[in-house]
Amino acid sequence: EIWLNEGFASYSEALYYEVKEGNAAYHDYMGGMFYPYEGSIYVQDTTNVWNIFSTIVYDKGAWVLHMLRHIVGDSTFFDCLQAYYNSEFQHADATTEGFKNICESVSGMDLDYFFDQWIYGNYFPRYSWSFRSELDPSDGRYWTYFQLAQIQPTSPLVFEMPIDIVFTSASGSDTTVLFNDVRDTIYIFKTDEKTTSMEVDPEEWIHRYAYKINWSYHLIPFPLDTAEQYMEYLDSVVAKGGTDHHVYKITGGALPSGLELDSLTGHISGRPGEYGVFSFDVYAKDQMSSYNETRNFTMVVEEGTYLPGDADNGGTINILDITHIINYLYKGGAAPLIPSAADPDASCAINILDVSYLVDYLYRGGEVPLPGCVD
Repeated sequence: EIWLNEGFASYSEALYYEVKEGNAAYHDYMGGMFYPYEGSIYVQDTTNVWNIFSTIVYDKGAWVLHMLRHIVGDSTFFDCLQAYYNSEFQHADATTEGFKNICESVSGMDLDYFFDQWIYGNYFPRYSWSFRSELDPSDGRYWTYFQLAQIQPTSPLVFEMPIDIVFTSASGSDTTVLFNDVRDTIYIFKTDEKTTSMEVDPEEWIHRYAYKINWSYHLIPFPLDTAEQYMEYLDSVVAKGGTDHHVYKITGGALPSGLELDSLTGHISGRPGEYGVFSFDVYAKDQMSSYNETRNFTMVVEEGTYLPGDADNGGTINILDITHIINYLYKGGAAPLIPSAADPDASCAINILDVSYLVDYLYRGGEVPLPGCVD
């Protein structure tokens, strides 16, 4: 727990320069304490004095406080320090767990993730990122896709952190905060203007490396629309990059029965014959280069209220449905329990044409029954 002594001491030096010379001096001093090596702040082997008083305890320990300050906010951070000073640890041995509990109590935040990775974890995050911004002709606004990956080879492989992201367009800059908790992902934004540049953690509130790379090729994780069983469905998976000429295929899991993925357009269409939650992997490849990517998608299909063409509500479409419609129309039989189910040609009326439609579907390879529109 020596970082609670030495890390605080080093951080106090940075605070001195902030008070004396301003915010820029504070950040410059923190930059000078950046610790670029592997290692954990928490000292397991306390038999070696050089382990206890190594540089990482001082410098990275100070950075823990620097990062914590930005996460909880200035006012709350100094309230945490005041509460820590007035706590049971004032004249006793402090612990990381005790300090964390005080910070959580004052801030109202769950900070387990923060202390676990920065005190007991090794190394620090190395971010690589890219972006692409393009016009959406449907509304004249812009889609901006921001790809962010953590590429550090050490534990933890994923640092969970809020990250300041700055978008710049022709009219100025805006900052948003993303909570990043996955190793590689794409964030999707809709903006009024084309994004011309982006910055990741521009004020260096995170102990990290960050590298901008060129946008290459990515499947965009647009959430798929919810489908309804038996109803017509259309949505798309979309890849961006390369020459923008793509081929798509399912490589893992499966679409619901009745739906198909068009290999050239990425359209998912048809009528789902089953309901539930379906997970599947889509592989996309640029036709003119070696660029490719695989991404998992999830589709929700809600249970349908009826099966089009199932006039007798028996759960399947068969000769009994034809008989049911004929009996209803010409022999005084019972009306279909769900009238629209007996309107497979979607004419908004139940008549002999619906019988012909079902005969064609069942015995002549005709079109699939449509959702009816009979009130």
